[in-house]
Amino acid sequence: NAEYMGLSATNTALNGAPPISYYAAPAAVESFYRSAMNHLINEKVRGVKSLSETNLSPSAMFPKMYLQVPTRVMYITGIKQVRATLDAIDASMTNARSSPAGTLSPHQAAHGIGGIGGASMATAPISLNEAQNVFMTSYLRAGLFAILPGILMCPLSSLLEASNVNPKSNNAPLLTHRWRYGFAPRLAREVLFAIGINQAADRLTGLYAHTAVPGEAGALPAAPTALQSAAGSLTAGLLAGYLSHTPHVLSALRLMNPNATYASLWKSMYSGRMASLAAMVQSASSAPTSAVIGKTPILRSMFSVFVAPALKNDQSLRRAAMILTVLTPVGVVRRSCQIAGTFTIINGLMYFQLRTK
Repeated sequence: NAEYMGLSATNTALNGAPPISYYAAPAAVESFYRSAMNHLINEKVRGVKSLSETNLSPSAMFPKMYLQVPTRVMYITGIKQVRATLDAIDASMTNARSSPAGTLSPHQAAHGIGGIGGASMATAPISLNEAQNVFMTSYLRAGLFAILPGILMCPLSSLLEASNVNPKSNNAPLLTHRWRYGFAPRLAREVLFAIGINQAADRLTGLYAHTAVPGEAGALPAAPTALQSAAGSLTAGLLAGYLSHTPHVLSALRLMNPNATYASLWKSMYSGRMASLAAMVQSASSAPTSAVIGKTPILRSMFSVFVAPALKNDQSLRRAAMILTVLTPVGVVRRSCQIAGTFTIINGLMYFQLRTK
């Protein structure tokens, strides 16, 4: 899949994968950004409605940075290095087969036709079942290798997450107990984060760079530009941030409420959405339509005219609240922007290091 690789193709084109030290500086810079954004997200999840009510002191925005910075460096380095190691293992296993049939579709492999980049590669026919097994094994291995970095780095992420929590909310010892609260949803979040910053960012960068061009077999695709690299990381970050936000909220709430169950935390998320939606419907219903349109922004006007009338009965209101809880949990915009910024900072700084190598 080299034709879709963005940063990975760049790394290879610029004399191989980067050393571990190339990950440290971007991760150190990003750790301050992450700490500040995490504090803002936690405040939003906790129920603080506006930035004016949020504690923006340095001690609140950047707690325990002596612990956060090295841990974040190890975490990001781990995700990148584990991915690089697994890619090398995957390449060696692929090369071990050394059969040209391994590069073809099951139909092509079964009939000994086709090739890479338009080149004809006559091969000894193999059975369709054998070709399908090869492809199935490759896809399963690719899926396993994609999720492993997030799984392996989850304990470090748990330590980082726990260090951001106010001791007044959870005073359990950080290194022995506090980091374990919310581990299950955090594991899902880290898998999505790792896939986003690795495979998704690379593939989207490659697509933006239009690197999937025909050429000789084994030819390296053109390296993406800085703007294409940033666009790939930004898009992957927005997707990963949105998809991983619900696990993140459950993880954060569990850390801040160590005695609560996941069921009660989900119920509180739903109740909050239900209350805010009911208040909006009540507000829209209590004012004349003309006054609503004349005195409120366009989106609220549209809600008042087109949505609120459909939510006047309790059943519709409950369904809408559940849909909003699932699709737009509290803080989703902030966290999607946070992850997009994280991907752009880390991959962008790595890109510039590699380009000036």
